[in-house]
Amino acid sequence: MDVATLETLLADDLTYTHSTGLLETKDEFLEAVQSRTIKYLSISPTDMQIRIYDDFAVSAGITAVRVHVGGQDLAASLRITEVHRRNGGSWQLVAYQSTRIPEES
Repeated sequence: MDVATLETLLADDLTYTHSTGLLETKDEFLEAVQSRTIKYLSISPTDMQIRIYDDFAVSAGITAVRVHVGGQDLAASLRITEVHRRNGGSWQLVAYQSTRIPEES
């Protein structure tokens, strides 16, 4: 993953909440990605709805993720909510929250 590009897409005051409940700041999230503590193998959003309010946007939907963490490859379907803020001519992620969708049996 291109960490330098990712850094520009994230607001300095980012709050990133994983589906495990782990809360990270921008610096903590970037460190985890750069050190490969967590490696995103794929991110496939579906059913996303985006609402724009002046300089803020809220997106919500479902995404399938595959990650490598703790020596294991894991897959999950997540319900996500993101808040983006317009900064100059670009958008930055300010808040991210995900909740694991239970597997159907």
